[in-house]
Amino acid sequence: MTGLTKPVRIGVIVLFAALCATRSLIAIRPVIIMFYGGGLERPVFVTDTMVFHDLENPTTIRARDLGDRKYLEVAMFWGPRFNPYRSGEKPMSELTVAHASQHGRLYPATGREPAVLLQTIPWADAQPKPTDLERLNWGGLLPAGDVDKLVGFGVPARMSK
Repeated sequence: MTGLTKPVRIGVIVLFAALCATRSLIAIRPVIIMFYGGGLERPVFVTDTMVFHDLENPTTIRARDLGDRKYLEVAMFWGPRFNPYRSGEKPMSELTVAHASQHGRLYPATGREPAVLLQTIPWADAQPKPTDLERLNWGGLLPAGDVDKLVGFGVPARMSK
């Protein structure tokens, strides 16, 4: 940066830091989300994983609070080792629940009830699907825009009841 004035150098450094921070925030998300069970004939894989970007926090909603509501199982795949699946270099059909770093349930929206995502805490490595539903303690209400996105991807995130 020789030849640049001090204010210009500082501006370039601030801009670079801001770009790095933005890129880091965007990068913190699963690479692939798989929806399965709940009557689906085969899993639905979503690679536009920004649908849950604001639900990576603890929630007070629990599976027991949702009673007998229908749900889809969710498996989230975190980390660069899943990039070859996302890019098509490897078939997504090879991914199984056992590979997932995070697990959850998506309770679709109904005429009277909003969609809810409950999930485990994100983990760097594969973790087993929890048998204790109390571990599904992250997530919350799914915004209507995210429900619309999921429906567009072929996930039945809205049902008549």
